[in-house]
Parts: sequence; C-alpha cells; structure tokens
Amino acid sequence: NTMMQAVVTEGTGRRAQLDYTVSAGKTGTSTAYRDAWFIGFTGLASFYYALVHIPLAEATVLQYSNPIFVAILATWLLGERMRRREIALIGVAIAGVLLIAKPAFIFGDGQALPLLAVAIGLWGAIGSGTAYVLVRKLSATEHVMVIVFYFSLASTIGALPLAIPGALLPTPLEWLLLLG
Repeated sequence: NTMMQAVVTEGTGRRAQLDYTVSAGKTGTSTAYRDAWFIGFTGLASFYYALVHIPLAEATVLQYSNPIFVAILATWLLGERMRRREIALIGVAIAGVLLIAKPAFIFGDGQALPLLAVAIGLWGAIGSGTAYVLVRKLSATEHVMVIVFYFSLASTIGALPLAIPGALLPTPLEWLLLLG
C-alpha cells in the first residue's frame, strides 16, 4: 500500500489535508485502476475524434448512448440485475443509435456517415460506460478523490503525445491576460 497525501481546497475556500491509502498492490485493484484509466482515456479521446469527423449532433448522441453500456456492463461486472423491460428498452435504444449512425444499407450512400468515425464514436460511448462501471467498482475500496486524481493524471499523460505536435502556445499578451 502507498500513502498519498493531498491538500484540497473545498468549495468554502477551507483547505483540508487528506490521507489516502492507495491499494495499488492489492490483486485486482491495480488491474481495475489500469483498465479504468486506459478505457476511460480512450473513450474520451474517441469522443473527441468523433466530434471532429461527424456532425456535432450525431457525435453527441453517440456519446450519450453510454448508459446503454453502463447497464449491460453493470450486470456483468457488478452483478446487478436487469428486468425484461429494461432489456427491451436497451434494444430500442440500440436501434435508435443505429438510426443516428445512418448506415448506408438503410439510408443509401448519400446520407451515410463515415463508418470509421461512427465506430470510433461508438467506442467512445462504450469506453465511457465501461469506465463508469469500473469507477463504481473501485469506489468500494478506494476514495473517489483518489480515483479522480489518477484518472486525470493518466489522461493528461496519455494526451500529451497527441497534443504536443499541434500545440499552439499563447502570445506574451495572452499569457498576461491568462495570469492577470
């Protein structure tokens, strides 16, 4: 176990020191952390890819389909139960996602969205849903702030190789405005 100390400023402006024991050495916990960070990051990166390559409305609807995958994965990973009505509604929701994706075999080539961009956007929803379920699983043994901290850290590190080549730094005047 690793001890992590964090100084957090609460909404009231009061600072609080928090001590957490990170269970990265426990069997299963470190794997769940790694999976949650990786899947969450790739899900988020996939959503951003879809935003660039398909219309905003369709990319957003695809991303908002993540509760479908949360429900499916929660039954598998968390042992939650779904009733028949919920299963039927998931089927209806998946049909709705299919209609949003505008596949060529239904709509013809004129209205079809790029298949690769739709698939990547759908992975964004699946990845986000998976990360939500893994975070819920981790929250049984870890403090939420530890989970959020490490997800943010891993996402920042994962995004750097993608962001650096196209980085646009502020001008000196913009730095003054940002820091001022």
